This record gives sequence, structure tokens and C-alpha cells, in this order.
Amino acid sequence: MREIQGLYIVGQIEPIEAVYDPGSRKYHQYIKERSRAYILRFLQENNHEVLFRDIQKLFFYLNDQTLKKFIKEIDVVVDKDVIKLNTKGESEESIKNLVTPEMICQYESAIFGEQMLKIKGIQKITKADKISYASNKYCSE
Repeated sequence: MREIQGLYIVGQIEPIEAVYDPGSRKYHQYIKERSRAYILRFLQENNHEVLFRDIQKLFFYLNDQTLKKFIKEIDVVVDKDVIKLNTKGESEESIKNLVTPEMICQYESAIFGEQMLKIKGIQKITKADKISYASNKYCSE
């Protein structure tokens, strides 16, 4: 709240960053970076070695091909079903920088908007540029 010559005004600040559209490049990039950060932390916590099926359980919403592609981009050695870090891995600071709190908020907002549209009965949107408009319209009701 801010005082302006005897008046009090209450309002909402618009977000600085736009929410990801599901299916957009930024949306998929976030999922990739989040997966990478989580896998690196998981490897560090488990003595730099984990089974692929353990990672599959963590990322059940990703298919095996996509998950294997994400794992190949990390500095790891894949021996049959065992994944090992090549080196000591990335520093904790670099892992933290992969996914910022703002990115998490954008992702969670995108998921919320998508879920609200599904609740309202909108299952398929043909134009991605209208998702934000439809989400704002139907979420405010």
C-alpha cells in the first residue's frame, strides 16, 4: 500500500517475466535444465553412481529416449544400466545457477494455468500465442 495525498491505493504488480507456454522452447529448456540439476545432485548424493531405473522413477513424465538424451549432455559415463560421473561433477554453485527461483515460478504458473484450462474444459489450444490470454481470462473467473 502507498499513501497518495489522503488516498490509499491497492493493486497488483504485473510479473516481469512472461509465463512459459506449454510446448514452447523456453518451457522445454526449463525442463531440461531442471532435470540436469536434479540428476547432478542425485549423482553427488549417491557417490557419483546411480541406476538408470532410479532416474526413470524420478522423471516418470519423461519418456526414456528424452531422458537418455538429457543424461548424455551431462558429463557422465553410461555403462549398461549404471550412470557414473566422469569427474567430480559441477560445483554446487553452478548447479544452483541452472534453475533459478524465477524459472521455477514461471514453470509452476504455466502448469497451474494449463490445469485451470483443463478444468474449464479446454483440452486443446490450436494457437500457442492465445494461451496466456485464455489462461488469464478463465483463471480469473
